[in-house]
Amino acid sequence: MQFSCRSSRLPPRRLSALLRGLSGINQAFQQVGLTSPDPIGTRASFESSVAAPPPVRRSDRAPSFSDPPVLNPNNVSVDQPKSSWNPTGCDVPNWACNRLGRFVNRVERLFKKRPDKGLGPCAVTYDQYVEDCLVHLLDKNCYEQLSEEDALLAVDLLEDDIEKWIKKWKNKVGEMPCRYIRNHMQSVRKSPFGQFYVLYKIHKGIQSNGCWPTCPVCSDVSSLTHGLGKWVNEQLTPVAQAQLSYFKDSFALKDLLDGIEVPPGTLLFTADATSMYTNIKTEPALTEMAAYLRENKSKFSYPCDALIEALQLDFCNNYFKLGDLYNKQISGTAMGTPPAPPWATCTYGNHESRIIPIWSHRVPLYRRFIDDVIGLWRQHQDTKQNNELWGKYVHDLNGWNGLEWVCNKPSTSITFMDLTITIKNGRLHCMVYQKEQNLYLYIPPHSFHPKGVLTGLIFGQVLRLRCLCTLSTDADVKIHQFYERLRHRGHTDESLQPLFRRAEENTLNYINRNAEDRERLSKLKSIDSRKQVYFHLQFHPEDLPS
Repeated sequence: MQFSCRSSRLPPRRLSALLRGLSGINQAFQQVGLTSPDPIGTRASFESSVAAPPPVRRSDRAPSFSDPPVLNPNNVSVDQPKSSWNPTGCDVPNWACNRLGRFVNRVERLFKKRPDKGLGPCAVTYDQYVEDCLVHLLDKNCYEQLSEEDALLAVDLLEDDIEKWIKKWKNKVGEMPCRYIRNHMQSVRKSPFGQFYVLYKIHKGIQSNGCWPTCPVCSDVSSLTHGLGKWVNEQLTPVAQAQLSYFKDSFALKDLLDGIEVPPGTLLFTADATSMYTNIKTEPALTEMAAYLRENKSKFSYPCDALIEALQLDFCNNYFKLGDLYNKQISGTAMGTPPAPPWATCTYGNHESRIIPIWSHRVPLYRRFIDDVIGLWRQHQDTKQNNELWGKYVHDLNGWNGLEWVCNKPSTSITFMDLTITIKNGRLHCMVYQKEQNLYLYIPPHSFHPKGVLTGLIFGQVLRLRCLCTLSTDADVKIHQFYERLRHRGHTDESLQPLFRRAEENTLNYINRNAEDRERLSKLKSIDSRKQVYFHLQFHPEDLPS
């Protein structure tokens, strides 16, 4: 969608699309302490919208907010398809159009960004976004700024090093992975750098300095090392899954918690690593990881020496851009690279393998999902001694290469990932947790999506809520809230009720299967997916159905 921030009037259809869901803006600003949806003067703001019809003609260059919409002789914007399809429910009151028009005209360059945790779109001015990015890039302990000449020379040398690695280990790695890595390097040769951006942590709230906290991300899809990183990810994933603290997802955690009896005097606790990816010191982590891989190579099928060299190439050569700035990450791991999650799991896992046995009498349950820890703490009868033991345990958690963990004091109820977990009568009860800032911007009925997308959304959410809530009454409440949120997005009872009934039947069939049948069906689906080749086409509602 293109429009000019400097034009005096926005096209009505664009205003209609931009202003759909204005109540979401009101709600979001009330949650951050503002009484008006007018965000002038704030550093970043929420924004709600609906999907507009996809463009049928695109220019060769990226769209710019400063470009006016291109009109044909009939004064119809060329990026709106002329067809019998019409959006419904997009009427916007004049006062809302005028308010957004004044806002857009007063802001020179406005970026739409996706915040962390998928809470809903937010908007930030160009200058503020650059400033928020530079907060991270000016950290000389993690990043080094390069000239364009030095950056291009560095990636040329890196390409040679990867090519040497392929020739050296081709017989061990296999022909197909090597071909994939080579093909990717050729495809990105014109611009072989990753792309840096930040995610806004809206759920954390505004900091004391008046800024929103951000999380640095480096998308390396366009970098030279992306293909190599995909192979490293394949090799490291089984190693990560073998760690003592590993669990796959919330469903696996819920199954684990269901079988635990909590002794009297035992409480729940959580811990969160501070910027884990950027605080994993690269050189010590590589040294420890190499030793671990050599020691345990008989347990796995990876080519040990080839993997160790690939880790060195991947984690020591992260070159990326922000606008016209060229940078290299000199310490830490870039969030957004394929092997980052298993790398973070494995590196700290070596330290966990030493402390878990030592504290097993005091911590009967300990699990970690990348940078989030959940555990059970068996209290000492003496309060003073209990506090001393807790302090020693926190000290041991923080005893690995300077990585800092923020540990919450043990309690009877915690929020962990997307669950609220509570101790009741010696058992652990779970309920799905949803952040207050979530705008629930589900696709509206006039959105340019295949009909199966809504079906999949409802089936998936009903299954998730039924499986993750211990009490069926809690699941009933959450499903009803989900239903009402879809209605608020414009869906009707006539379209929703049949889908919800089918979703409940599907969920019941899934729950009634035993674990072996679920695992068998999951493997069959995985095998089938590897045999399929997808032919992707841009969706249009007047096309023949797939």
